[in-house]
Amino acid sequence: MLPFHLVIPLVLASLWGVSSALFYRDITSDNFDKLIDSSQAAIMLEFYAPWCGHCKALAPEYERLGTTFATSKDIIIAQVDADKNKDLGERFGISGFPSLKWVAKGGDVDKPEDVTAGRTADELLKFVNEKMGTSKKLLEPRSSVTVVTGDNFKDIVMAKDKVALVGFFAPWCGHCKALKPTWEQLATLYADEKDVVIGSVDCDEEGDLAAANDVQGFPHIKIFGRDAEEGEDYNEAGRSLDEFVKFVNEKAGLDITTDGGVSPTGGVVAEIAEHIKSFVAASSDDERKKVTDTCHAAVEKLDETAKKNFKYYVKVFKKIADQGVEFASMEKARLLKMLESPDNLKASQKRNFMRRVNVLSAFDEL
Repeated sequence: MLPFHLVIPLVLASLWGVSSALFYRDITSDNFDKLIDSSQAAIMLEFYAPWCGHCKALAPEYERLGTTFATSKDIIIAQVDADKNKDLGERFGISGFPSLKWVAKGGDVDKPEDVTAGRTADELLKFVNEKMGTSKKLLEPRSSVTVVTGDNFKDIVMAKDKVALVGFFAPWCGHCKALKPTWEQLATLYADEKDVVIGSVDCDEEGDLAAANDVQGFPHIKIFGRDAEEGEDYNEAGRSLDEFVKFVNEKAGLDITTDGGVSPTGGVVAEIAEHIKSFVAASSDDERKKVTDTCHAAVEKLDETAKKNFKYYVKVFKKIADQGVEFASMEKARLLKMLESPDNLKASQKRNFMRRVNVLSAFDEL
């Protein structure tokens, strides 16, 4: 789940359409009673907390269920961040996470039934079908994993401007099957990052490619860095989503978190922090130029990620010079407002806005 309580919109319902798709993410205290109407449809509610490991494990399963019913008018599949909306958690007596509740069409929303079905998409669908007398089948999830073959390996994996993490899998391999959900989550997190590829090779189909990469067992994972002549084996101890994300971030110079957001320092150039106060205190264009030049000189010694992030500082400097330091707080408020309604933003856009908020906070605190 995302910081700022945002969720990447793979399939989103329209929150303003009464008869449109009913797959609602992150229902809040403000819109709960407006959107959750059992007189119109049956309801399944998930109460989760962003920090909960079991909630993270359930997320792709619940999303698959929601996607399956996204265009149905007879059921509402919804989520509530009970950590943020504590009043809703108290209203429904939530004492642990994740908690799933069911309300039949026409039932009392405040007297839901506990959902005791297994926490997989298949088991949850079976529960819903039994309750509603339907025979719905799960939709196949849309994969963000790039299928790598001998034909596209050079163009996709060996591209000079990309970092590619590639899993060499075999369809019969139990460990590969166990890793697949994590691999899908990883690919989804980086789907909008044009410089990162999360790929997979079917080694039964691509034996020559597997041999060329010295694949001895399954799953075999390799990282191909920018301008690399060949891949390096992934020798990190763990294969959790947290560990993969940390590894990819280090290799690609990114700041993405496992819940799809960015770290608290995302977008921030630490070496510039000490100069912000001087820039704001400057009383003339010459003084501001001197501070800006000092910042440029400091950033020139840093990596490409810092140089890229510094470009936004330059824009903020110019705006403050023209409009005053109030620009920082006004712009931060504008971005936070947009992040409250993220459905029309790509994941990469949301992250960029979050990075900007992190940067603006340093100015805002002066």
